[in-house]
Amino acid sequence: MEALLIRLTRNKCRPSYWKYNANARMKTLKTTIAELETGVDNKSKGALEASINNLENKTSEMSKELNTISFQKIDESITRELVEGVGSNIASINQEIYSHEQKISNINKSLEEEFNYDISNIKEIFNSIEINLPKNLIRTYDELIELNKSMGKDRRKHLKNAKKSLSLTLEGLNKKKEVLAKARRTYPSYC
Repeated sequence: MEALLIRLTRNKCRPSYWKYNANARMKTLKTTIAELETGVDNKSKGALEASINNLENKTSEMSKELNTISFQKIDESITRELVEGVGSNIASINQEIYSHEQKISNINKSLEEEFNYDISNIKEIFNSIEINLPKNLIRTYDELIELNKSMGKDRRKHLKNAKKSLSLTLEGLNKKKEVLAKARRTYPSYC
C-alpha cells in the first residue's frame, strides 16, 4: 500500500490529486481491514448478540419444557386411544357379523321351505266343501304351478348365490376381527 502511495506521490502530474485519492483509498482500505478483523461493525455486533441471547433463551425454555413432559403419560394416552379405536372397530365388525349371520339364517330357512303344488290336495279340499272346479281353471292352475316352480328355481339359485357371497364376507370379517383382537391383546395392561 505504501509503495502505491509513494508511486502516486512521485507522479509529477497532478501530485496533490493523486495524493488525496491515495489517502482516501488508504483510509477506506484500513477501515475495511479493521471491519474484517473484528468481523462486523458495532451495530451488527449488538444485533447478533441480541439474536444469540434470544436463541439461548428459547433453547433454555424448550429444555425446561422437555424436562416437564412425561413421555410415559403421552405413550399411555396414545395407546389408550389406539385400544379404544380397535375396540370400536371390533364392535362395528361384530355388528356386521351379526347382520350377515341373520341374513344367512333367513336364507337357510327360505331354502328349506318347500312349496307344495299338489293339485290333488286342492281338489280334495274343494270336494269336501262341494265346490266343483271348472276344467279350464284346473289347466290354468297347472300352468301357474309350473310358473311358480320355475320362479322358485330362480329364487333358490339367487338365494344360494347371496348365501355364498354373505359367507365369504362373513369369513373376511371374522379374520379381520381376529387380527384386531390379537392387536388389542398386545397393548399394555394399563389400557
